Amino acid sequence: MKWRLIPRAWMTLEKRRALRLKTYHVPDLKRPQSRRECIAGPRPCPWLGCRYNLHLLVTETGGIKLAKTSEGPSCALDVADAGEHEAAFIGELLNLNTHTVYTEINLALDKLARYFGCKQLKPSDLLPGINDKD
Repeated sequence: MKWRLIPRAWMTLEKRRALRLKTYHVPDLKRPQSRRECIAGPRPCPWLGCRYNLHLLVTETGGIKLAKTSEGPSCALDVADAGEHEAAFIGELLNLNTHTVYTEINLALDKLARYFGCKQLKPSDLLPGINDKD
């Protein structure tokens, strides 16, 4: 079946409702409101609107695109709970190269240093297994 866009003006309200009911199956699940409710939830996570979902990528301009693959973890909180990860793994999840991941780490550390009023932090100060790369 070839997909094509149909202008909304051409469809009546009844046709749109019928198409919506046929096309989308909404699960009878209550959306979790906290991490405690989310931990035991189904995986891959069905809530694409969640800010921690890894299957939808939001670009800098605000565009939305699907992730390359649906394999692997579907929730950033699950990744964080699993412990430390290498920059290459994080970059693969977020569709970033390793250099960009290190740049983001350094920006976050600069923000922490300004907030707490302490000296310039290096990645190795907080993450013992990481090399200092700029």
